[in-house]
Amino acid sequence: MNVLNRVARGCSLAVLLALLLGPVQAVAQQFTVNLKETDIQELIKFVAEATGTTIVVDPSVKGKVKVVSSKPVSREELYQLFLSILEVHGYTAVSSNGVVRVIQSKDARSAPVRVSDGNTSGHTTDEYVTEVI
Repeated sequence: MNVLNRVARGCSLAVLLALLLGPVQAVAQQFTVNLKETDIQELIKFVAEATGTTIVVDPSVKGKVKVVSSKPVSREELYQLFLSILEVHGYTAVSSNGVVRVIQSKDARSAPVRVSDGNTSGHTTDEYVTEVI
């Protein structure tokens, strides 16, 4: 009987933990970004890992970045912040076939970019997009 009580208590504890921890996993992951003279390559690596994005970096992409943030950001906000940081430093991200390429902004005109049909109402991004009208 003692063994049966232990098994019952163990099962009850497992169910209770599952109920308590289940909702925690449903909460979107948040990131607090505070960078002081961080190498841009490290930022790119962090963003790639945090967003699950494959990023190819042009060898000319170099420099240190500084970002001060007072509140946590979501994955989507992190990526938009990343695009803004690139823009400030003269770089841009060009998406093509599921891969993001970080290149100098001046080279973006000749790079293949995402094509839009104009149905992007309300969606803002710092990525280069060719819109067909």
